[in-house]
Amino acid sequence: MPLDGTTTPTTEIILGAIERLERYGWCQGHTMNGDERCVYGAIKNAVWHQFFGQFLDEGLVRATMRRVERANGIPDEGIAFWNDEPGRTKEGVIEALYRAL
Repeated sequence: MPLDGTTTPTTEIILGAIERLERYGWCQGHTMNGDERCVYGAIKNAVWHQFFGQFLDEGLVRATMRRVERANGIPDEGIAFWNDEPGRTKEGVIEALYRAL
């Protein structure tokens, strides 16, 4: 969260994605596997829940992904490939999300 305590829509989504991964688990190779989600799936799920399952704001999904990518030096639109790299861990993914706050 920013030092002044304010939040933005992408901050809220990143926090929701972290909560989702911590609570239900993380996976590779799929957007979802049972309750587990990859980082992209966790972001999409957090956006979906932000709007009470009424619609998925793809613009907010993309904006959040870009924020995470930039904070971690991931090439644009490369977050799914980054998630699936061998050796990647749930802890590493969650740390990357925290860096984007």
